[in-house]
Amino acid sequence: MSNFKFWTVQKKEVLYEILANGIYQPDFSKSWYANQEKDTKDFYDFVLETYCRENEMVLPGIVFSFARFLDIKNGVAIFDCFKSYSDLKMFLREKRDVIKSLWNQIATSDACILELEYDVSKFNPMWIDLNDFQAIMPPLIICPPYDEMCLNGIIYDFSNGCFPYSPFPSKLIQAHLPYIKPENLLNVYPVFNLNDDVIDDDLPF
Repeated sequence: MSNFKFWTVQKKEVLYEILANGIYQPDFSKSWYANQEKDTKDFYDFVLETYCRENEMVLPGIVFSFARFLDIKNGVAIFDCFKSYSDLKMFLREKRDVIKSLWNQIATSDACILELEYDVSKFNPMWIDLNDFQAIMPPLIICPPYDEMCLNGIIYDFSNGCFPYSPFPSKLIQAHLPYIKPENLLNVYPVFNLNDDVIDDDLPF
């Protein structure tokens, strides 16, 4: 086994679903965000199809989570998990310029942070630097240091289950998980402001 901790921001109703039904299985077809524009839908379909093909799974959606880049040894990327809620909070505050736009969308008063654990020897989380993922999201805009060749390279690597080496690394890594079951759930924390106070600490436990 090769256990690894991931952190994800989810609506509190997701937590209740895990506890009540024994699983949370995302479904992109029911996601307003993933279906708001044709380009957006096509992009999330590409991400899901790539993930399912790489992991030999059939899923209606996947969970987006956070980890961090640690090092490269012998040409192989090494990733690290956030060891604690405080560790996550400190790192994201250091990277607020990278995550601010996304954080404003997901860290709402009806959301919480889930600390999760999975055996990553059983699937490929499809690691990608958050800057790179945002760069290949629609609308695709050519903006230095990302040129057309670079963006095509990121898409090619990701579509083949490989970690794209970023031209503009944030070291904040997006990882993808197939579902959340109770055995994956380690703890629950309130979302926090990237500057100081928590938004809401009214959590079920």
